[in-house]
Amino acid sequence: RAPCLELQLTGTAWVDSLLLRYTTPEGVIAWRRWGDDVLNHTIFQSLTAGVILANALCMGMETDLPDFLRWDDLEFFFLVCFIFELGLRMAVAGPSHFVAYKDNPEFAWNAFDLLVVSLGVVDAATSMVVMLGRTLQFATLFRIIRLLRILRAFRIVRVLKQLYLLAYGFVEGASAVFW
Repeated sequence: RAPCLELQLTGTAWVDSLLLRYTTPEGVIAWRRWGDDVLNHTIFQSLTAGVILANALCMGMETDLPDFLRWDDLEFFFLVCFIFELGLRMAVAGPSHFVAYKDNPEFAWNAFDLLVVSLGVVDAATSMVVMLGRTLQFATLFRIIRLLRILRAFRIVRVLKQLYLLAYGFVEGASAVFW
């Protein structure tokens, strides 16, 4: 049994509330609890939704104006943002719980996010190979993977819980109508 440390409070209400919320009886900062609060905070979810919408907007603009900007650099920035968000969620949940099928209501979304981000990494790697001047025998396959970037826009449903509930209601309503 670990010895129980006495927590020294500062006298400032908001700092003390943070210390009490994120410190275990053993005096260790509960970083997973803190990370979960950060991930579920409105500001973080709004930033994530903004990045997803900006990415979708840039993909649409890239289709209409392919020579306008350095789209590859912008795509790489979005990919780094998505990798950071996925890594943070994976670290907070723990890798084994993140991909666990049992007792994990977020499994489908986690698998979807992992798939979309992994496809983005494959797309970035193949783009770098093509930039280096090497030819690819499976060029058509990689073009299809590049088109699957649009799946990132569907991640917005996961970020905004109200939108998720609305989409879920539509799916349930449609199944009741076509039953």
